Amino acid sequence: MQHTFFKYHPSIWKVTGLLLLLFVLPASAIREHKTEIDSLNRILSEHPSPCRSIPVLSRLAKLHEQKPEQVVYLKEQIKEAEKIDSIQAVYAALSEISVYYYNMKNGSDSLTYWVQQIDSITHKRNEYPDVLFRAKSLYCQDLLWNGNYEESMNRITDLYQLAVEKKQNYGLMRCSECLGQIYQAIRRDSDAVVAFQDGLDRLEQLGGDEETKLRLISYQIESNLRTDAYEKTAGMLAAYKELIDKLKELNTTHNSLYMVDREYWLLYSFYTDLYLQENKLDKAKEALDMATRFEGSEFVEGDYACRVYLSVKSRYYAQSGDLSSALYHIDKLLEQERLPEVLQLKADILKKQGKQDEILALYDEIDTYNTKRSNEMFLRQVNQLRTLHDINFEIALKEKIKNNQKQIRQERYQLLFFYLTDHHINNNSVHSIHLHSSDTTFEKRFITGKEHFAEVKRETDT
Repeated sequence: MQHTFFKYHPSIWKVTGLLLLLFVLPASAIREHKTEIDSLNRILSEHPSPCRSIPVLSRLAKLHEQKPEQVVYLKEQIKEAEKIDSIQAVYAALSEISVYYYNMKNGSDSLTYWVQQIDSITHKRNEYPDVLFRAKSLYCQDLLWNGNYEESMNRITDLYQLAVEKKQNYGLMRCSECLGQIYQAIRRDSDAVVAFQDGLDRLEQLGGDEETKLRLISYQIESNLRTDAYEKTAGMLAAYKELIDKLKELNTTHNSLYMVDREYWLLYSFYTDLYLQENKLDKAKEALDMATRFEGSEFVEGDYACRVYLSVKSRYYAQSGDLSSALYHIDKLLEQERLPEVLQLKADILKKQGKQDEILALYDEIDTYNTKRSNEMFLRQVNQLRTLHDINFEIALKEKIKNNQKQIRQERYQLLFFYLTDHHINNNSVHSIHLHSSDTTFEKRFITGKEHFAEVKRETDT
């Protein structure tokens, strides 16, 4: 694919940015917005100028998210953006294309291709935009999920070093997310919680966006549930629910299209997990019933929310003694992913049923998985990345302390300046009040003040 060099046209991108939505829409939402879709397609049939067609194409792409039509509209957006050299519109389309193929089953090859395109364009322009770090972080995560642990670590380490070098805060936020997911993969969940919190802190500095915040909180909750910090997890769940409720309200008051049902599904599945760990089966049943009300709200095949739901449902049945139902839901989950924790739960149930042959086969699979997860080189790479992360955190902290100290000195400088100016202006009146007996004392204080003023100024300048 040939790409020309682009220029940023803020007027067109300001319009386009207003139309970007954050969440994938289910088929029902597309049907509800059929009138809008038809109207937008009629506008395109009139062959409008790029300034008008780009926002329309962006909106249509969002209305068809994770559907084949989305990529069609995004490619058209790139073509229209090239006509007016709007690099921001090109970057936005490329960013969404990379997300589409990341979420798509068997989309790894296409994701690799589009990441290469983004890398090529930004390299030629000598730019390091958010789209570069978003696409590359998705590529690293895709490698991780496909079991390419060492390659994933190599890539994310390079990306982290680039983000540090270029002081790209969005890139650092994406790298913190990747680091958290790597920790999750090897079950260093306490470290994962810290990494996700670093991502949330950086997100807040950037101004935040609800989609990313929801994602990071959900990952953080998953890891925290495995640390037995029940009170802390409850606080995270309350914050998660508050954010979902806020977006639900926006759907009502602003006709927004946030997919809150999927988030509620995940939320109540997490609550079920928490209550099961606390052995509160009655509360777990209530939370599971709430989660079941939102069952089927996934927007891609093998949705993370669906996997969490099946996992806690199987565990609930196992703890309540319904082993047949537990095995049924475990097998449904194993059709999507075969993690050691799920395999172990199935082995425990089979042990109660006396099925030794099946148990041995599961233990062999668990051992193979853990061996791969605990690869010595991979763990060494993880620790190297953690060291980079910690070093950068220390540098950032020292810089923050230095800036705070400089700000304090500047405030002292300003206060002293106004103090001395005020006394200098009122010098004659002071003399008349205190007569000659106080003149010498005042002058000494004034001279001392000026000397201190000069000292503070020198400190501030340094």
